[in-house]
Amino acid sequence: MTDYMSSQHQNGGLEATVPDNLKRLVRIIMRSFYKFELYLCMEMLITYPCIKEEDLADILRMELKQVQKNLAKLKTERFINVRELLITTNSGQSNKHNYYSINYKMMVNVIKYKVNKIRAQIEMNEKASTTRANFKCTNCHKTFSDLDTKDIFITLKCNYCNHDI
Repeated sequence: MTDYMSSQHQNGGLEATVPDNLKRLVRIIMRSFYKFELYLCMEMLITYPCIKEEDLADILRMELKQVQKNLAKLKTERFINVRELLITTNSGQSNKHNYYSINYKMMVNVIKYKVNKIRAQIEMNEKASTTRANFKCTNCHKTFSDLDTKDIFITLKCNYCNHDI
């Protein structure tokens, strides 16, 4: 956890403040559409704006491999950024550490894209449902759409063979 504190001081303590509405949006999206483990990772990334994967594994009490898998999924979704830092120890060894943070701007764009894609799919399904035939003659197999029902509504007889629909 001390690495998180030192990385915060490296930035001079100046962090961009994230609006509460944006944090709430991230929480709602993660809770609604993603696995609980991914939601937990994002919740910790909201709480700690820049955190090392080992520290995240300790906080969540998960195995490091599982945390790495979850972070890789969030990275492929383009929700988080990864920053690699080489840290030299007192003994002169250098270790590579990955620090993760939420990319709020990209996340908003991804959410907009996915919502737009869902809206387009819904519109396409609505068009398909309005153009398909709803009624079919049992004799001649003539199909009648919603627009044709005004002609056959009263009798429910086919206009061509006068058989039941």
